[in-house]
Parts: sequence; C-alpha cells; structure tokens
Amino acid sequence: MYRKILGVTMGLLPACIPIGIIPEVIVLYIFAASVFLLLIIELFAQAKLPFSNIAHLFLGILYIGFPIALVLAMSVERTSREFTPYLILGILLMVWASDIAAYFSGRAFGKNKLFPRISPKKTWEGAIGGLFGAIVAGALIYLAYNQLNILKNINLTNWLILGAITSVFGVLGDLVESMLKRSVNIKDSGNLLPGHGGFLDRFDAFIFVIPFAYLYLALPI
Repeated sequence: MYRKILGVTMGLLPACIPIGIIPEVIVLYIFAASVFLLLIIELFAQAKLPFSNIAHLFLGILYIGFPIALVLAMSVERTSREFTPYLILGILLMVWASDIAAYFSGRAFGKNKLFPRISPKKTWEGAIGGLFGAIVAGALIYLAYNQLNILKNINLTNWLILGAITSVFGVLGDLVESMLKRSVNIKDSGNLLPGHGGFLDRFDAFIFVIPFAYLYLALPI
C-alpha cells in the first residue's frame, strides 16, 4: 500500500507545475527526496526484489504520471493559467477516429498481420485505415475550430501532421500495452472500467501519443 501511495504522489507531482500549484524547483526537490525515501522504505520492507519494486514504480510514474502532466501543460495557458482543453479534445477525437477506422478497415480488408507476436488481430490494412481516419479527423477538427475561432495558432498542416502522429504512435501504444500485459500474464489492465479491459486498455493509445504530440508542437518549426 505504501508503494501505491508514494507512487501516486510522485506521479502527480509533475502535474503541479503547469497548473501553478507548486513552483518547479520545489517539485524537483520533493521528487528527489521521494526517490531516496522510496529507497529507505525498501530497505526496511524486507522485500525479496526491492529494486524490481522500484523499477515497476518508476515505470508507472513515467508511463502514466508524466503524460498526465503534459496533458495539463497542453490544456493550461501559461500566462493567464486559463484552462483550454480544445487541443487535448482534438487529439482524443483523432485517437478515437483512428481506432474506429482501423477496426472497420481491418475487418473489411485485413490480411497482412502487423505484429502477430504481440497482437495477432492487428493488420497493416487496419493500421493504414486508422492513419487515414486520423488525418481526416484532423482536417475536420481544423475546420470546426476555425469556424468557432478556436486554436487559430494551429494551422491545417499541423492538424494533419498531428493526425498522423496520433495514428502511428497510437498503434505503437496499443502494442506496448499488450506487451506489458503479456509480460505479467494478465488479460485486462484493471477493473475500473468493467467490460472495457481496464483504464489502460481504453487510453493506452492516448497516453502514448501525448508526449510525441507535445514534442511536435514544441519544436521551433
């Protein structure tokens, strides 16, 4: 239980920076102190594999905590601290469009397996259909936002590229999550969303896409 509490706390720490709750330097100090606190806890916990526990905890922080922090960073205006979720909503819509297009394309045309060792049902035809679906969704989002005078700083080209990023890294996110589940012999990532395989099964692609979308938008191009 203490590992979960400390892990959740450390995972949420980066999210405090974009919303301005705690200064960046203080977050860094707390995070560093928490790392050494975790080492001390494992010292007295008498666990058989203490460094395995630490590695699993930090993987969870990197895999879940930092993308959440980036979601907030992309949703909060830096100067006014105003909450503007339109970019994240657009990325989420493109993820869903990619998933839907990939599903129907794979069902209709799927013959060539994409990565049978990890996900036997995924096909190249489905992946290409998902790419097309995400790019089309990006174009439609641009047109809708342009009419509503939202996110005028992101042009059509950027939305199309974001659509491609969403599709490619969304597929990779699905595969990585399947690999993680296979490595620990579980079918579902949790039971928070009954019938949907768990939280990660619904948002694995979105979580994986966020760092790459953030990186693209941060590039000085």
